[in-house]
Amino acid sequence: MADAGSLAQGAAELLMDDESLRGDLTDIGYGPVLNWAADALTAAAERYVALPDTEAQAKMDAASDQVKQLLKAVVQTAEQHTRADVLALFKDPLLARNFRARARVIVCGVRLGADIDDNAVRLVHALRDVHP
Repeated sequence: MADAGSLAQGAAELLMDDESLRGDLTDIGYGPVLNWAADALTAAAERYVALPDTEAQAKMDAASDQVKQLLKAVVQTAEQHTRADVLALFKDPLLARNFRARARVIVCGVRLGADIDDNAVRLVHALRDVHP
């Protein structure tokens, strides 16, 4: 049986090593995005750790793919910062099943501006409870 730390670490390292995911974000904006991704992967790994190794790894790979796609969408939304991009991001299938994130966006609104790093931080704040 694999441990949650090693399951999450392998997936997180793959994301951290892929500099193409960062877009134009500096460390100020991209750091919180990576932290959210690592937290999401850790939460997923904790759910899968009790499964047999091959099943746990397969589920972790799927979770990693979901987190990577969502991370890309967050970066793109932060950079383009239009209302349509924000709405498209929060229609993502992973978010569609997460009421708290959707409710936070509806109630608080995510207002984006010209500072893409600030946009990324705002988006990650809205996503803080989203896990694959």
